Amino acid sequence: HVVRMFGAFPKRFYGVYITKSMMRINSFLKAHSDEEIINLPLLDDSRTAILMQFITDIGLRSYMKGDFVQWIVHVCQGVMLMIDRGICEDSVLGLANFGIVWSTITNDHQMALRCADMALAIRDRIDGRKIAGWAYVSTCGVAYPYSRSLKTIEQMYQKGYNLAMQTGEFETGMWNLLLRDITEFCAGRNLQELVRRFEHSLQQDKIYSVGTTTGFSTAIFHMLQRLAGKRPIDWDAVEKLSHRDVRKDPPEQARVLEVSFQIYAGARFALYFRKYQLADRLLKQYLVLSKPEKSYMRMVCRGLLSGLTASAMFRSTRKRKYKRILKRRKLSYQRMADTKGENVRFHALILEAEEESLASARPSAARIRHVREAYDRAIRCAAKTPLVQYAALGCELAAEFFIRMQSRVGDQKHDEDGGAAVVSADIIKSYLVEAVEWYKKWGCALKVDDIEKRHSGYLQNW
Repeated sequence: HVVRMFGAFPKRFYGVYITKSMMRINSFLKAHSDEEIINLPLLDDSRTAILMQFITDIGLRSYMKGDFVQWIVHVCQGVMLMIDRGICEDSVLGLANFGIVWSTITNDHQMALRCADMALAIRDRIDGRKIAGWAYVSTCGVAYPYSRSLKTIEQMYQKGYNLAMQTGEFETGMWNLLLRDITEFCAGRNLQELVRRFEHSLQQDKIYSVGTTTGFSTAIFHMLQRLAGKRPIDWDAVEKLSHRDVRKDPPEQARVLEVSFQIYAGARFALYFRKYQLADRLLKQYLVLSKPEKSYMRMVCRGLLSGLTASAMFRSTRKRKYKRILKRRKLSYQRMADTKGENVRFHALILEAEEESLASARPSAARIRHVREAYDRAIRCAAKTPLVQYAALGCELAAEFFIRMQSRVGDQKHDEDGGAAVVSADIIKSYLVEAVEWYKKWGCALKVDDIEKRHSGYLQNW
């Protein structure tokens, strides 16, 4: 039994074990209320407590190494022990992770939220400080970001950082700090401020000798510097990354996060500067490295960039496979927004607008107006939130759409009722001005300079 607990039984039995364990755990959760589970008896057997610690540690290391099957096995083992023997500090992480696994397999996000809430309630009950950092990494990484404000998520990561550092869990603390700063990036925090934050975080990495976060933090730091206009883009390095076959030449496991983010940043810059084939090649590499990862940050980064690149590739190649990719990404975000939370609603709306913009090569005035309304819905959605980068993106994409329409139908395309022109230099200018204002608010000097140089004709009297 002990050998099996450590995952030493043959891997061919893993699938059966995981299935049976998850069904038993799910039945237990259905049969008991949250209060009953939170108030389960405390584990009083020291040997079982030690076993739980080993299971948790091996599970964490399996996850960090990318061995997700082994990780799920240990998640199930930990929760089963909690059900049979009682709760302890390690039960917190096991229960939170079970919700993630169940949600990933069944798309039942309510289970992820329920397990996250119960896990943190158990942590409060037993004052579990040693595992608290990983508990916040787990719950804030997958369960909460879709529906809770990103400001709340930042505060929870900060709490996880504080508790971990107080108990000497420096690696866990630095992961919380890194994820807090990434959340602030996603939440539209000013890039100039974020550059200073990451400088401070990298200094702490050196002080506490936490090597597991340094490469990843450095890759993000360099991307932020480039977006803020403080570091030039090395296009030769980006091009070299795009020709690497990560299936045949995968990075070392310790560098997967670092390399995958370098590829993501390269794809983002390529899309920003209209190097669509380069972005498409990079995304293929990024999807290989990030596919197993189901965190909110990955889902947000991966789907939006993939959908926008597919839209641009369809316009340049007219290959229908790209239109299908765009539609899949849009539908995926719509499902997420409907079932998980509104924090991804903009992503669904902007991809819907992009899909509408591809409808016909020479659209009618009514069609152009319909597309404009789609872009405006996405922009309004972003403008209601702190997500200034998305408001800027929506305005820029709307302006680019009208520039394309102007080259096809001219400035005199009117509504059927003889109203004002639906394509005009004034409309283009209004979107470009708004995009520049939003990018300035975000602190993105890279895009401000790009738009002002490319579209100086529209902005000259601004």
